[in-house]
Amino acid sequence: MKNLLLVFLLLFACQFGFGQSLKTIDSLKHELAIAKNDTSRVLMIGELCGQYRVSKPDSSIKPLS
Repeated sequence: MKNLLLVFLLLFACQFGFGQSLKTIDSLKHELAIAKNDTSRVLMIGELCGQYRVSKPDSSIKPLS
């Protein structure tokens, strides 16, 4: 019974983590759109790829449009 409860708690914790990741992706996309400095854009793209790798692995290899 304890193992089953632990599994459910871990599943719900993962859902909250992915939800937070999607909010971070949206904010990074917004910051990327308004960034002027090339260096900051490259750093944001790297962070965006890292966030996609966690939540949507197939999207991390698509080119940004």
